[in-house]
Amino acid sequence: MKQKIFKMRSGSGFTLIEVLSVALMITILALIAVPAYGKYVVQAMRGNVQNEMYRLQQQEEKYFAQKKAYFAGVSSVQGQWAAHYKLCAVGLTSRTDRPTSCEAGGSDDYPYYAILAIPTSPRQKSDGCGMLLLGSQGEKLVKDEGDSDWKGLDICW
Repeated sequence: MKQKIFKMRSGSGFTLIEVLSVALMITILALIAVPAYGKYVVQAMRGNVQNEMYRLQQQEEKYFAQKKAYFAGVSSVQGQWAAHYKLCAVGLTSRTDRPTSCEAGGSDDYPYYAILAIPTSPRQKSDGCGMLLLGSQGEKLVKDEGDSDWKGLDICW
């Protein structure tokens, strides 16, 4: 008979070193995966609210085709993102106006509009994009809490 090179253990199970090494590998993978997952959740929620902003833009353009003016009285739009953003359409009298709140909206017809998405959850506020603005002339702008002016960031759109 041939002699076995490796002897089999008589008992079944794993050694403490094997269990600890597997637990360490799982911990390392979790430490990498959890923050990355959170980042993707924030991006997905921003994408959802942007889709809703585009939908509102289409409604504004449809209204403009009928009335030759924009309606800017939309202030509480509901959706799966509503816990993270406040969405509104604000009427503008000048093309260069940049509102920073939804309180400026009225119920009249205006020559211009801006659709705002204002983050309400701490996770969305801290993503580096802040408020999103979609203008009637196609402007896509962002303004973080610390910023004094609107800017165009492609990574946010």
